[in-house]
Amino acid sequence: MSLRDLDAITNDPRLPVVISAGCSTAYFAPLPPYGGYVDVDGREHEGTDHQEIFTAPPPAPSPYQRGRFNPTGLGEQMLKREGRGAVAYIGCNTGSQPCALTLVEGFVDQLATTKQPRLGDCWAGAVRHYYEKEKLAGLKPNDDWYPPSIFFQGMKFMLFGDPSLRLPENSASPGSTSSMADFIIPKIVMDDVPLRDAIVNLAREAELNYILDPRIPWAGPPGRIQKGEPSISATWTNITATDALTITLRRYKLELIPNPATTIARIAPIDRAVKPVLRSWSAKLPTPSFR
Repeated sequence: MSLRDLDAITNDPRLPVVISAGCSTAYFAPLPPYGGYVDVDGREHEGTDHQEIFTAPPPAPSPYQRGRFNPTGLGEQMLKREGRGAVAYIGCNTGSQPCALTLVEGFVDQLATTKQPRLGDCWAGAVRHYYEKEKLAGLKPNDDWYPPSIFFQGMKFMLFGDPSLRLPENSASPGSTSSMADFIIPKIVMDDVPLRDAIVNLAREAELNYILDPRIPWAGPPGRIQKGEPSISATWTNITATDALTITLRRYKLELIPNPATTIARIAPIDRAVKPVLRSWSAKLPTPSFR
């Protein structure tokens, strides 16, 4: 399949998510110093593939390439062609190796086993699966080129599309009430993260809608440090986002007060709001490693 074939596709009613383990299907930018590019000083280079010889380390490429130095590829065009192509594309932007099939395997497995899968979650699951199955933690270099290619494989893949895209929901097993809030996350690491940003991310993963009580001294929009706002450094393993959020709020003497009428909870200081807490909070919670 090539770019020319896209003109013959008419699949507007059902745009798919496409994933490929082939070489260079997600090519979208020059690959210096091999291909031609423009460096940070505006000088053009033909690249070593066209017999250019560098006598010193090649100059860094400009972050914005134009004209003939701004190529396109199958993955990019599948998203840009109106009325044909794909809603998302995952592929390699350079040479791919057979171990890339492990990424595809991990993506499909995550898609099939998650009740409410999202594109970014499935890709993150694919990378975790790849890390474990290809044993990256214990990979040792030798005289062959293949071990390094295994290590760098995932870094060469690109995801074109919206990571928050919801994919078709899987049918729950009989009696199952699983949701993203019940999903066990293998590891969560926070390193000096502003508390509001930590709450935003954990609540999003737990599928919770909330507002911050204005009586919290550092309440304000995420992304901007507020005076007196604490930061959190912590590590959890095998924990749900709901439990991680609960632990975080407790540590900073906050609580989540549900409102069944609006489904929008309120996060408030414990000493200023005497309200019943969620039933799940009474369960024994794991102890995180705070730093």
